Amino acid sequence: MINQKFGSIYNVEGHGSNDAKIEKLTIYGTAKRGVTYFTESLANELKDYNITIGKITPGIMITNFIYHSLGDGKELTIDDKTKKIYNILGDYPETIAKFMVEKIINNKKKNPKFVWLSNFRAFRRFMSYPFTKRDLFEK
Repeated sequence: MINQKFGSIYNVEGHGSNDAKIEKLTIYGTAKRGVTYFTESLANELKDYNITIGKITPGIMITNFIYHSLGDGKELTIDDKTKKIYNILGDYPETIAKFMVEKIINNKKKNPKFVWLSNFRAFRRFMSYPFTKRDLFEK
């Protein structure tokens, strides 16, 4: 990219990027925190080049990772309270990807951060949940 004088790199943040901690997700969270550090440091190192270094923060995605996050092959049981939170705040990857691709294609900033689950979106989801009962686990 330096030789061709342009380019773009977008890294995906996840649980742990903001130093949040959940028991048994230590390795995953450590890796995601590393992604954030790497992205910010690389953006700083390349500030004088025409290279975009961005972060994508998807929020809660409903994938198999929810049931198999420990990597031991065993399926996790998700309690009703956790499912409720996932149903309020979560989305399928294709929904989030459509949003992110649009942001990336139209981006004009040097080091952007695109966030799907913004504070406003989360607030709106909690406020509308009694009227829009979603069940993302039925797919």
